Amino acid sequence: MKIPKTFINLALFALICLFAVECIESMRQKSATSDEIPHLAAGYAYLTRGDYRLNYEHPPLVKMLAALPLLGMNLEFNDGDASWQKADEWVFGDIFVNSNRVDATKIVFLGRLPIVALGIFLCLLVYKWSSHLYGKPAGLVSLLLCSLSPNILAHARLVTFDLANALFTTLTFYAAYLVLMRVSRGRIILLGLALGLAISTKATGLALIPLLVILTALAHLRGLTKVPPKQAARIGLIAIAIGFGILIATYRISQIGSYFRGLHYFISDIGKGGRPAYLFGRFSTTGWPYYFVAAMAMKTPIATLILLAMSLWLTLRKRLGLAQYFTLIPIAAFLGFSALSHLQLGLRYILQIYPLMFILIGKIFAGDFLKRKVPKILVGALLAWYVFASVSTYPHYLAYFNEIVGGPSNGYKYLLDSNLDWGQDLPGLKHYLEKTGNPEVVLCYFGTASPNTYDIEYQDCYSLNLQASRHKHINSLHPKREVLAISANMLQGLLLPQRDLFAWLKKHKPLAKIGYSIFVYDITNDLESHFALATIYLRGGNLAKAERHLERILTLQPENSQASKLLTIIEDKIKTRQ
Repeated sequence: MKIPKTFINLALFALICLFAVECIESMRQKSATSDEIPHLAAGYAYLTRGDYRLNYEHPPLVKMLAALPLLGMNLEFNDGDASWQKADEWVFGDIFVNSNRVDATKIVFLGRLPIVALGIFLCLLVYKWSSHLYGKPAGLVSLLLCSLSPNILAHARLVTFDLANALFTTLTFYAAYLVLMRVSRGRIILLGLALGLAISTKATGLALIPLLVILTALAHLRGLTKVPPKQAARIGLIAIAIGFGILIATYRISQIGSYFRGLHYFISDIGKGGRPAYLFGRFSTTGWPYYFVAAMAMKTPIATLILLAMSLWLTLRKRLGLAQYFTLIPIAAFLGFSALSHLQLGLRYILQIYPLMFILIGKIFAGDFLKRKVPKILVGALLAWYVFASVSTYPHYLAYFNEIVGGPSNGYKYLLDSNLDWGQDLPGLKHYLEKTGNPEVVLCYFGTASPNTYDIEYQDCYSLNLQASRHKHINSLHPKREVLAISANMLQGLLLPQRDLFAWLKKHKPLAKIGYSIFVYDITNDLESHFALATIYLRGGNLAKAERHLERILTLQPENSQASKLLTIIEDKIKTRQ
């Protein structure tokens, strides 16, 4: 059945608008994630100072794009601070975003808008390629999958490289496919531009060059292109020249040395491990070969996985065409490369396979497969399930987990870091505290956003946050109500020297899970929690906070001899210090 062009255009417009609204409205409800603050500071430095000392390990394009909306804001840039001289991106980023004359939420919101725009371009590209291969109805379905994908939505509103990498990687394969179908000057230029944008976004963009060589060789061996090998080689060299021209331009020519310094850092970092990865309740500094496949199985809507399996079944039954080579092989290659990496911090490292998957799924809507009643009902049900999974996740896309593991509430048992908890839920915590009468808070937070930005009054408990670590507030001795708010990463011991530091909390049911990433526990009259916190503070040398929790225990249970003994020791230490 032919679908009217007007309906196609209206559906296209509606899905793009829906995607933009989902991104903008959900990002209003989320604080800056861990990497965004140094990225914004670095991008602003590149544009206003021409200085690439911050975050040099990654190419500058996305950071510069994100910083563009900040140029007219008259932001303070304290290049006299020691953190700038030392090129400490974390400390300087904290000063630049969290302590500027302009509110941090405004800086972060404006910095995210260019990434949302890139997300819109990605959705349009998925629609374009899928429509080209399988027709416009298939293109709309591929667009639906992309525009409602929890993983695409999660990263289309963050100042990070993953969404842009997915866009420019997909664009590079699309442009190369077009060139091998029919050579034209415009297509060659498009290929060069796409490649240049990819290598200017992430160091892994360089891997596209040998992958394109392999794909082109296979296309010639299988007789899938009429472009002579020598001409293809010349086109490849032209595209590489254009691509590196773009890369050099992003470094203002004279600063290109920063790229090679960053590339050396990246290559040495990706293979050496050292950063803790978490999977199925276990930690490792070298990772697991199956980490990304497992993450994909848990964080991709089940409907997508079934549709992908159906598409692969339909595709592999017949001889592969050029388009299938340029979608299937990159997916396999990226999954293969990821198995070799020791840097296993999140599904985002393979985000670039998702647009290719959505395009492949379009195959289902071409040919005679859906002319039969059962497949038509099944595919319709899967699409409805997919839409429900996405809508019900709003606005917590980063924390999405599918039903295989019981949804996002159970995600912390299986994966951590940017799969779940990247410091994004301070606004949700503030809303919860206001809704529950503003209890006093002990906060153990993982992230670079500042709790002060959201007017959260709290007693810090070794948060991995620069603002929080300087926060000296101590809760009162007789709170009406007191809660412990702890990030999932901290609860599970990620990046902590002692993994079981907060293990006692796992015996307690949390009052709430804010955005699935911050767990809230009632500790008002909980002797065990107060003693555990006193012990943690004491080990860290924070005697005043340890003293407060021991005194709270004695307020609740005056005859507690263990608390009395510890309190005596602490008071003696305090006197000695004085």
